Amino acid sequence: ANQENWDEAQECFETVLKFDKRNSRVLQAYALMETKRPDGDSREAIGLFERALKANPRDGGVFQAYALYVAKLGDIESARGLLRRGTEIDKRHAPLWQAWGVLETRHGTASDAREVFQQGIWACAQSSGGQSGGRRCARLWQAWGVLEAQE
Repeated sequence: ANQENWDEAQECFETVLKFDKRNSRVLQAYALMETKRPDGDSREAIGLFERALKANPRDGGVFQAYALYVAKLGDIESARGLLRRGTEIDKRHAPLWQAWGVLETRHGTASDAREVFQQGIWACAQSSGGQSGGRRCARLWQAWGVLEAQE
């Protein structure tokens, strides 16, 4: 159910952060709440994403969520930078590669998107065995297929 108890949610996040200031997952969830809040402040959300990356600079999920948010704000270059950094840090994080490829599909060129999807599949396949990357890369293949169907 969509309760939208923003103040209560904020209080919950603040409470857990008193005890665990460096929990990147909590900071990410708090940032995402700020992005959805009708009176949310983009600077607050960005500050929380930055705190999450400082707490755990290897958290691919934070890179992905942060990049998707700044892309939504219209800062495509910053989103690309975050996705690039995330994939450099965690080469096998398929959702990062997928988000980057989709970003290029929407805001770049088809050839850039293909290159991102291919790089992601190669990176994921290293840990999954086989050239296709198996289940780990399924979403990359799916997103690439959607791109080709639209071309």
